[in-house]
Amino acid sequence: MNYYIIGSKYGKDSSEDIFSRMLKKGVVCIGHAWDYDLSDLFGKPENEIVDFLQKNGERRTSYSALKYFLNLKEGDLIAIKKRSIRSALRLSLE
Repeated sequence: MNYYIIGSKYGKDSSEDIFSRMLKKGVVCIGHAWDYDLSDLFGKPENEIVDFLQKNGERRTSYSALKYFLNLKEGDLIAIKKRSIRSALRLSLE
């Protein structure tokens, strides 16, 4: 069993909360490769995932994360953070 912690806020200033959309669709989003349908890569070997993403110009952070998330297994746990470090810092400064 693997454990993952991901955020639910995206956008330039991390202000767009997409948790409700993830819940409604029964999916997780990790902020990479938004322009691609990656469903054919689910369960594929890591090298195939990395090759596809590299060929399509994705950054290292993209394929470093997606090679794990496209290989989620039954029983793996995902925690979704409500706040990011930036939003926590903003709150503490207000």
